[in-house]
Amino acid sequence: MNSKFMLGVTAAVCSLALSAWEVKLSQNAAITEKTAAQELKTYLEKSTKSLTVGKKGFFSGAKEAVFHIGDTEFARKNGIDQSKMANEAWLVKSFDNNVVIAGGGERGILYGVWNFLEKNIGVRWWNAFEEYVPAAADRHFDALNESGKPHFLMREIYVGFPPPKTSITNHLRNRLNRVHSSFRIPKEYGGGDDYGQPGFVHTFRSYMWPPTYFKKHPEYFALHNGKRTNAQPCLTNPEVFKIFLASLKRFVKKDEELAKKHGVKPPYRYNISKNDNWVLCQCANCNAFLKNERPSGMYIDFLNRLQREIRKIRPDICLETLAYYFTEEPPVNVKPAPGIIIRLCDTRSNNAFGLNHPDASFYMNLIKKWSKTGATLSVWDYGITYFGAYGLPLASEYGLAETMKVYADNNFKHFFWEHENTYYDFHSLKTWMEAKLLENPNLDGNKLILEFMNGYYGKAAPYLIKYRKGLNEAALKQRVSHAVYDCGPTAFTFIRPADMKRFLELCDKAETAVAGDEVMSRRVRFARMSLDRLAGYIRPIAYSGIGVDLDKIRAKYDSTLEEYMQFAGFKNWPENSYYGKRTVPPIRNGLNNYKTYLKYAKYTPAKTDKKIIDEFFPTDCRRLKDGTLDIVEDPKSSMNVALRIKMGKNPFPMPVAFYGYKKIGDHPGAAITPIGKDYRFYYVGTGKITDHGYLYFTKGWNMQIPMGPFGDKRVSIYASMRFDKINGENYMYMDRVIVTEPENGAWVKPVQFGRGIHNDSEMLEINPKKKYRLDAEIRNVEGKPASYIGVRMLTEPGWQTITTPSVRALSPVLSTITAVDGNKITFAKAVPRAAKGNFLAFDALPGFVDMPNFKTASIKAVEGNVITVNKLPKDIKVGSKVRVHGAGGYLYARKVGTNGEWSKYSVTLNGISANYAGNAFWRGTRYANMILIINGKGAVEVRNARLVEIK
Repeated sequence: MNSKFMLGVTAAVCSLALSAWEVKLSQNAAITEKTAAQELKTYLEKSTKSLTVGKKGFFSGAKEAVFHIGDTEFARKNGIDQSKMANEAWLVKSFDNNVVIAGGGERGILYGVWNFLEKNIGVRWWNAFEEYVPAAADRHFDALNESGKPHFLMREIYVGFPPPKTSITNHLRNRLNRVHSSFRIPKEYGGGDDYGQPGFVHTFRSYMWPPTYFKKHPEYFALHNGKRTNAQPCLTNPEVFKIFLASLKRFVKKDEELAKKHGVKPPYRYNISKNDNWVLCQCANCNAFLKNERPSGMYIDFLNRLQREIRKIRPDICLETLAYYFTEEPPVNVKPAPGIIIRLCDTRSNNAFGLNHPDASFYMNLIKKWSKTGATLSVWDYGITYFGAYGLPLASEYGLAETMKVYADNNFKHFFWEHENTYYDFHSLKTWMEAKLLENPNLDGNKLILEFMNGYYGKAAPYLIKYRKGLNEAALKQRVSHAVYDCGPTAFTFIRPADMKRFLELCDKAETAVAGDEVMSRRVRFARMSLDRLAGYIRPIAYSGIGVDLDKIRAKYDSTLEEYMQFAGFKNWPENSYYGKRTVPPIRNGLNNYKTYLKYAKYTPAKTDKKIIDEFFPTDCRRLKDGTLDIVEDPKSSMNVALRIKMGKNPFPMPVAFYGYKKIGDHPGAAITPIGKDYRFYYVGTGKITDHGYLYFTKGWNMQIPMGPFGDKRVSIYASMRFDKINGENYMYMDRVIVTEPENGAWVKPVQFGRGIHNDSEMLEINPKKKYRLDAEIRNVEGKPASYIGVRMLTEPGWQTITTPSVRALSPVLSTITAVDGNKITFAKAVPRAAKGNFLAFDALPGFVDMPNFKTASIKAVEGNVITVNKLPKDIKVGSKVRVHGAGGYLYARKVGTNGEWSKYSVTLNGISANYAGNAFWRGTRYANMILIINGKGAVEVRNARLVEIK
């Protein structure tokens, strides 16, 4: 092709000397108009032989196109005034063979060109590295009349620390308007929709730097558990407001200077959001504010006042904060001022599916509540899962369109996708889809998937599509949880061995289909990395019997990983550089724990007379990368390898229990005291686990094995462990967990919770040293009456999730019953702290999440190893474990009236304490108002429930 291109009054490109298309710019064309013209020229030269526009008739033919880019005289004469177009809006409109491409704001003209190239020429920008440009051909259009505007105002996909070869240009061509970090998008591309300094999230520390203020003015910071901490500021302190306002003014001034230097508009959005922790100030002023308001109201009130002041200087500035952790529930009374942006963070839904899936019901409720507040809404959503689940195979692409449509329909305007790990699990497909849906959330997700797969993988596409569809179907069938923070390798047990074999075979066929095509073969190798990593390294024992060569799969994975590092530029990126330290070693060395496991592990069947339903191994642990856990060679294990954890002081009895995210089903738990120094299967418990969750070990919960649900059948759980001391420190070794058919009669009946009793205004901040009275009206709606009622719930303000309690005067398992004679119970040893007036809890375990589904009896007398109770509950047997509670402690027996009749209930509590982890409240917990109904066969209804402090 012989071509010429001139920026000026006209620009002409000649093709084959017989036909030509032209590009025209105004003499004073803006820099983005020049960029748009250059983009059009570059891609048309590659993809066209001729380009004609106009209807072909008997007496006349279509003519070569003349493109008028931007604010041209021709556009204005034909009624197109670019200055009146909305920001980022674009149009492509033909007048005979003249084609006007125009756009509003700085970037609209670019979007017009890129949409034309994509929709009409067939150009695709698949990822930061690769594009598709059709072969040069003669192209004709009868007429062109297209327009549009991106739906979401801010569109960003965060890829972490991008590979060295990454170019932001393809991100922009897919109409993203922010690329992580301010002023990254140059003026040639219209600049970015950036955040002002100091950053886009968790900025409190930057507004009031703790090293500068905390020592001299601790009162500027949160009062938490009776002490000042620099974890968060105190938002009701007037001096804090002054400091934040001064910092904000300083940031605005610096940004205006930087924007002028770069030739772009200064940012208008400033993020002022909580540090990434659960600390909520408990000073008198904050508590007074929160008495009739949620924490989100206090944060929004603070931003309202700041924005009011800063808009006296710059009326366009908008302030943003997070709906995250204890601020995710909307305020009760405070209203966001116009311009305030609320960014809701989705840490709650199951990201294996779209937001209309039942697993997203809690988060959907938050979305609908915030959509009614009048705030400008933003979202932080996750294309990834954390911990050991990074980059494992999850066909979340099938829920993307549904999710984006939900946000669009609920008036969300700003969007941030967090999507690291560019080398795993169809990252290009997912981020390409995310970009398309950010521009237009009404697109058909299945059509987008097919378009990408066929265009990017060619002949391999049919096999890879079958693999991904099968993966999605398996996840839907198993309903395994893929919550962002609560996901680990065992969340991928939904890929059953037969499925894994089929998926690996489909990937093999995909490779065969494109053999000889260097580019397509590389793409398929990258596409299967996640599957190969799961099968070959993370759960090799689970897939050892499926008839595939796992050694070959591991070798392929290692080779492909090195190939990716070369392709992405990591090979030439110094590992001791800032980005190198944070990217290259994790990519190359992140499998060390798994390689240790493979080096030593030897699978041996578990010795049990029970039918094994599922098995879990050290590599299934949720937090292998936290540095608190090690996989070590252990000759004492039948597996030759184990997960080892340092337990700290006074670790026994050690809780092992199932923690369920939704608190449904029957959750077993145990308190483990070592028996000898060798491995043995310690019984955890039996229950009907219909919940998603994980089995946790130790008082610090530092070892977690995701598992469940196991359907509608009861199961028993056993953990193979041994305990040892090294240099005086306690260590626990675990080499396997098995889930079996149930033990007979072990464990408890399902828990049932009262309906409609949660009321934030009635929540109390709990002082463990004070007394409280629980009042409620209760009735049974169906089934038999409930036999036990008690306080169980400790929750943050605004949270409706049931968390776990402990109660003052709670004792560990003290003894085991050796004989029962009437009301007299004989124990293996004397029961310390047992006294008249206290009560015994039978088959109770001291793990934090053990349900109080046990029977109790008041103590009448104590003589050595023999305790006499007022009335011994039925079915108390030799071998039952017992603990003691002080009077008015944990559980209170009270029979509820017959079905349909309301019964008043009132009881005095000697004290309630939160679920401590060290001296910190878990997730800020220090509030209570829930009731637990035990042994209720049917539904139980509760009304007028409240917790009252007794003065």
